[in-house]
Parts: sequence; structure tokens; C-alpha cells
Amino acid sequence: MRLGKAIKIIVIVVPLLVVALVVGAIAVLMTTDFNQYKPLIAEETKKATGRDLVIAGDLELGISLTPSVSVSGVTLSNAKWGKRPEMIKVERFEAQMSLIPLAFGIIDVTRIVLVGADILL
Repeated sequence: MRLGKAIKIIVIVVPLLVVALVVGAIAVLMTTDFNQYKPLIAEETKKATGRDLVIAGDLELGISLTPSVSVSGVTLSNAKWGKRPEMIKVERFEAQMSLIPLAFGIIDVTRIVLVGADILL
């Protein structure tokens, strides 16, 4: 009889803990200002490419089974000898990722959307 009661408690408590963790994670994500990371993103882009990245719009996180990140007003500077100052101008950029790899710290981008992209090749 005690084993049945223990199983009953586990069946009730474990799902409640999972739901509490998910709700807590969503609450943290919804209250975090992701714009604080714009300088870091620009700095890392500069290190990797030698070019200046400007993110004029807000960084937005889409929370779903296919999480996404979107931003508007993105420009990447051109080389000094280039024909124009910006190599890339994008009105809106969105990237969707796979949820399960993301849970393990792996970024698996499944879809990229560029709206109003002007790319100098």
C-alpha cells in the first residue's frame, strides 16, 4: 500500500515541478531585456569580421517550440575602399532554432528570414 502511495506522489509532484520550471524559465525570458547584448554582439562581429555592426532596432525573442530571435535595422559596414559605406543593410532579420539542441547549448538554426535586405557582394 505504501509503494502505491509513493508512486501516486511521484506522478503528481514530478509534472508539477516540470511545469514550475517551464513557467519560471518563460518568466525569466519574458522579463529579460535582450538589448543589453547588442554591444557584445557588435563587438564580437567586429572581432570576427573587422567590420562595424549596428543594430538599430530591438532584439526580440520568440518563445515557442521553434524559438526565434529577430531584430530590425541591421547594418554591417563595408571596407574603407568599398563603393558605399554599408556592405549589408537589412530591415528585419529573423532566425529560428531547433528547441531540443538549444536546450543542450547547441544552436541549430533551421530558418533565416531577411526582409528588405540590400547586400553588396
